[in-house]
Amino acid sequence: MVSCPVITLLTDFGLEDPYVGVLHGVLLQRLPTARVVDLTHGVPPGDVRVAGFYWARSVEWFPHGTVHVAVVDPGVGTARGVVAAEIGGHRFIAPDNGLIGEVWAGASLGERRAVLVDVFAPALGLSLRSRTFHGRDVFAPLGAWLASGASISELGAPLAEPQPAPPSGVTREEDPAGSIKFLAEIIRVDRFGNAITALSPQRWCPKVLEHPERFVVEVSGRRLPLVRTYADVTPGAACGLISSFDTLEIAARDARAVDVLPGLGVGSVVRLFLANS
Repeated sequence: MVSCPVITLLTDFGLEDPYVGVLHGVLLQRLPTARVVDLTHGVPPGDVRVAGFYWARSVEWFPHGTVHVAVVDPGVGTARGVVAAEIGGHRFIAPDNGLIGEVWAGASLGERRAVLVDVFAPALGLSLRSRTFHGRDVFAPLGAWLASGASISELGAPLAEPQPAPPSGVTREEDPAGSIKFLAEIIRVDRFGNAITALSPQRWCPKVLEHPERFVVEVSGRRLPLVRTYADVTPGAACGLISSFDTLEIAARDARAVDVLPGLGVGSVVRLFLANS
């Protein structure tokens, strides 16, 4: 047993109600030595895509052996499964609804395995008191179980592959002249008003990282420069840049991009292409 195991929580519960506090209570009741980290509870309600996006870009910053618990579960109370996984030295508990899909897809075959949890197994001792709060009755207890040193193989039968991640909203487009554009849907607006996409240049177009000045972005009917940091444009000006998540975002210096660019928001499409296209 790890003396002070780390458990992270990611949910769409928000902080206005007691749900997050109850998860902490369950974890500490079962494992008083746990160090519980609130990764975020600000995922839009039921937004599995954003939850998986955040998970895939956060877990690497935690120590090996960390247990990651996610509860973004629009199918709570239905026959949807519960998945436990070991991926790259970390362990995960989530509804099997695609939330874990991006983390799973990013690992090599030898670094990952998963099981479909048998929540009714007597050995787990789960008390399913509510059909609508499996965070309390299922996910938090399972997180404590794993953090206490249990193996995922004790939780259920092997699962070949969890449900895949929802579509990222990123596509590649080539016109008859051979010009290439990358299209990316805005999936989230953060508290700074930055409009975030899942377009990773590392995966889709590595040249962007070497020479961002050669590219422009187009969104809401405007062309914007692609810059390295906010200070590369004048105060109040909008721009595209590669965020700390290594994905394309639309930002504004000393302002909120969604205020500077009318109509910009979740679902808007950003186009990235060479400036001379």
